[in-house]
Amino acid sequence: MSSLIYFSPKPRSNTEFDELTASKSTNSDVFATLLSVTIGINTGSRVRSWFTSSFIQSGVMGGQGEFRLRIDGTVQRVTASNVSNLNEPQSCALTHRSAVLSAGDHVVDIQWRETNGPMSTVTIDPTGVDPDGHASLNVDEIAA
Repeated sequence: MSSLIYFSPKPRSNTEFDELTASKSTNSDVFATLLSVTIGINTGSRVRSWFTSSFIQSGVMGGQGEFRLRIDGTVQRVTASNVSNLNEPQSCALTHRSAVLSAGDHVVDIQWRETNGPMSTVTIDPTGVDPDGHASLNVDEIAA
């Protein structure tokens, strides 16, 4: 009689993705949600997040397009691009690996703002003349 050894499969790795598909602008110095995903994870897992963006700032020099990554409302990481030339593409990116999270659903989002407030505007336009305009968020469940 042969012995059968059964190995349970690894927990399924979940992935969620969001991207901006229409033009969006802000001239507020208060953070607002730009992208958001809800990801379900297994016991003993963490999430790994990637965010990239390209945008144009118009108005007054000296501001920043600033972005922050949050997990369940708690800020994890912040990135910004100092604008060197108005109306020329600027880029920002960030990556983050969380601590171990509880099993279940978690909201991962990107918020953004323009640090000069109403004097300047940050625009991300993935559909316009500038094909470089984009914002995307990818979140993966990973083992601890």
